Amino acid sequence: MNPLSRFLSRDNLHLWLMGVLLAAVCLLALPVVAQDSTVTDDDVNAVASRLYCPVCENIPLDSCGTPACIQWRAEIRTQLEAGQTPAQVVDDFVQRFGERVVGTPQDPTLRALSLLTPWLLGALALIVAVSTLMRWRQRRVTVTAPASAASANGQHSDDAYRARLEADLRTRR
Repeated sequence: MNPLSRFLSRDNLHLWLMGVLLAAVCLLALPVVAQDSTVTDDDVNAVASRLYCPVCENIPLDSCGTPACIQWRAEIRTQLEAGQTPAQVVDDFVQRFGERVVGTPQDPTLRALSLLTPWLLGALALIVAVSTLMRWRQRRVTVTAPASAASANGQHSDDAYRARLEADLRTRR
């Protein structure tokens, strides 16, 4: 009996099937393992969207095409492939280039202040506008009230106005 027929005999058939099954599982799992270790453009852009271009004003790093941004995205890819988390990559950029690379300050107090200030200013403007409109409305009611009272007393508002106009004209002569 040759070695191949001895290996494929009924006694060793279960070992042979186990070996084929193990090889199939390893081959099927290989793409999954390879997929986890590679960094995609989406991974890089997810981190880059949290950073801003060092050259342009208020342009996110993921949508800017300047050479500096291309270099920074390559550096982000390198750091992610080295095993750093996105938060670690952002922290590294902030440490090296300052807080201008992120949209909001990293200090919690300054971050809260920068996020709340526009809302507080908007609320203050709304309060001032409402109070001003209320005062204007109150003045309009006060100005029209005496004319209404004169009409209720039997005088017409035109008569009162005409008498006042004539009195003003006499004093100017």
